[in-house]
Amino acid sequence: MPDVRVLTTAEASSQLLAAARILCDRAFDGGFSDEDWAHSLGGWHALVVEGAAVVSHASVVPRD
Repeated sequence: MPDVRVLTTAEASSQLLAAARILCDRAFDGGFSDEDWAHSLGGWHALVVEGAAVVSHASVVPRD
């Protein structure tokens, strides 16, 4: 059964964030830049994890 996790960037492990980044890179077929990734950090993340793989990721980040 998939595991749904909601946590802040600060609460997420480096391994979990790395797995989310890999998902984004694959989903955008190489068109997801370091700048894009930086814009997804600093807020809340909702992730679906199956085993060690992140299969879904969304983030909500405050902007001025």
